[in-house]
Amino acid sequence: MDMWNGRKLAFLPAGVALLLSGMAACSPVPKPLLAAERTETGQVRVLIAPCPDYDVLGLSVFLNDNIGEPEIWTARSKLRSGSPGQVELFTPPEGWLVSQSSLADTSRPGRYVIDVDGAVNKWSLDGEVAFTAEEFQRLENGKVITGTRDGEVMDRTEFMKPDSDRCEP
Repeated sequence: MDMWNGRKLAFLPAGVALLLSGMAACSPVPKPLLAAERTETGQVRVLIAPCPDYDVLGLSVFLNDNIGEPEIWTARSKLRSGSPGQVELFTPPEGWLVSQSSLADTSRPGRYVIDVDGAVNKWSLDGEVAFTAEEFQRLENGKVITGTRDGEVMDRTEFMKPDSDRCEP
């Protein structure tokens, strides 16, 4: 075996390890199951992606303003099946109960995080969307902030198109 082949073989395991460690460090882009839009009155409406057989169990929003304990609003479904499709924050859909309510609006500075707990055929499928009050106030009519890593803004109609990939647990 010549010197070059010896080096090549010696570096191969390190290269494979580097490649594999790089792959492990990357996480997939979150699937946009949730989006937030402004209502006609300036309130937050949460849109839940149209996923067949998606059962929404609960929805919560919390404010992280780095001052004291986070404030939270949480509602849980008593229905245990189906998805409301959209929820006006701080107004539970019919058949839902509010379980925590120390937050009443999204007007203060800080980062608001909205989470949905759900399942498709009993397999967990959760979503999240986050924004600041300033980002939300700049949101134009017909646009939504999606639950992707950097809070992408897109057309509402584009978000609401069926996409089986984002509905896979």
